[in-house]
Amino acid sequence: MLGLSLGLGLNLASSLKKYAVTLRWSLLARRFVSLETFDLILGVETLTKVLRLMVESMPGIRAVPLLREIPWLKNKPRDGPLYTPIFCMLWLLVNIGAQILVAALSLFWPVDPSSAMPLFVHGNVSVSDMTNWNPAAGAQETNQSQLAAANAYGIQAENYPVISILKDKKNKIAAQRNTILEGDGFHEYRFLNRNPDHPYDNVLASGRTIRASASCQQFAVKGNTLYEDDDGQYYANATLDNGNWQKIEVPQWVQGGVTWVASHEAFCGPRCTNLTVYQHPNDIEVFSAALFLCNNTLDHVLDGGSDFSHLSDEDWKHINGTDEFARIGAGAIAWTGYSMSGHDLFQWQGYLGRGGSKWSPPHQVNRTEIEGLLSQFTIGSLAALDDHGPAYIVLNQNSRPVQGQQLNVDWGYILGILGSILAIQLGALVLLLTFANKGKILDESFFSIAMLLRPVMDRLGESGRGLSGSEIMSHPIVRNQWIKYGYHDEAEGVDRNELLFASEEASRPRLRAWQPGIYS
Repeated sequence: MLGLSLGLGLNLASSLKKYAVTLRWSLLARRFVSLETFDLILGVETLTKVLRLMVESMPGIRAVPLLREIPWLKNKPRDGPLYTPIFCMLWLLVNIGAQILVAALSLFWPVDPSSAMPLFVHGNVSVSDMTNWNPAAGAQETNQSQLAAANAYGIQAENYPVISILKDKKNKIAAQRNTILEGDGFHEYRFLNRNPDHPYDNVLASGRTIRASASCQQFAVKGNTLYEDDDGQYYANATLDNGNWQKIEVPQWVQGGVTWVASHEAFCGPRCTNLTVYQHPNDIEVFSAALFLCNNTLDHVLDGGSDFSHLSDEDWKHINGTDEFARIGAGAIAWTGYSMSGHDLFQWQGYLGRGGSKWSPPHQVNRTEIEGLLSQFTIGSLAALDDHGPAYIVLNQNSRPVQGQQLNVDWGYILGILGSILAIQLGALVLLLTFANKGKILDESFFSIAMLLRPVMDRLGESGRGLSGSEIMSHPIVRNQWIKYGYHDEAEGVDRNELLFASEEASRPRLRAWQPGIYS
């Protein structure tokens, strides 16, 4: 965008300069002027000469004592009518205003660094390690530490935003960090690819997604309470659809809270954990005991290799995960990382009710709500793992994200500025078309101008050789001469353009407009 602004500025400056070069012949043909003024008008494409011409032409400028001592103002009468400084001032304002407008464009289309739109380069890419929940040294060898880490990640994700998957398809919200997507009966997460050197700055949403879904059965609880057997274990007398009553162990309960119990054994599949969920009444918000038997499944990673090329078997394992890793994630809401005496087959977590925890709602829960909490906790634990958990580096890929750039355009101001620039150019062009035909326009060659100024040098003769411009203009022979760009009538019918001289203001001939015809 900087190049575009520079190009526009150079084009505008070049156009205005070209207009000035063309208009100067019309100005020189309008009236007799002194040699100094004639020289300034010849260089009117230079703004410094326009400024000097404006100052010299201002009425009363020589009455200021300090300005009177300036060499090019000293002892020089005011040359030209009042409109000359006005015209010069307007031309300066047009040029300066045009450049200010071009410079202002960059204020309203800034190019800012963007992490939302990264660029891709060749290099290493960091992804979440789907084989390891606990990054501590030696922890991967201890299953209990893996269970505790999975539960901790889920707790950390309690306040992660949950967005409808339909809304995400429209707004691409999952490209942001720590976003959980909610669908019809499942929760989903889209993994992020990271730059290993700047994992939280250079991030891009990948094509890899993973889903968790739960299915539960709700049981009726006899007596609306728990019972204690001879061994001191608590259990619920429960039945499904008023069928046969059965004892279901509930190792812990909290009044008004929800207890989640997960089994170590894979009874429902290699990537599934079965859970017992119990809510105990407190006679305030919860008036009935609720018991659910659930299966929670963490699916395989979808499009696991879509962001990479030439992956090894080891890469595939770490990117897509293992069944054991998935089973731990599926039961994350219930794991503690330790087993109580006499309870080696399962672990449990009891969450406080009455608003103490999101995973223990302060009201009577139902089957749909329990299924949603189960799958959300599992996906939340993966989202937290992907955000700040153990990472795996995929080597030599073409999808390494680096800092991108984003163009932010304020179209209201941009269109207003561009419209103003167009109006300036159009106005200058109209001025050119209106006045440029007042005289023959010479080309920009210095030889053409030299031939036009030859009469001045002829009058100086040999005495003019080697003189500077200021010395020529102050030479006694031409100092009091007034000149004008005009033409002489020739007998052959072809008029000749050249300089017209007048020795003093009273002897200036009456100005004639350039007539249609051919000039040599």
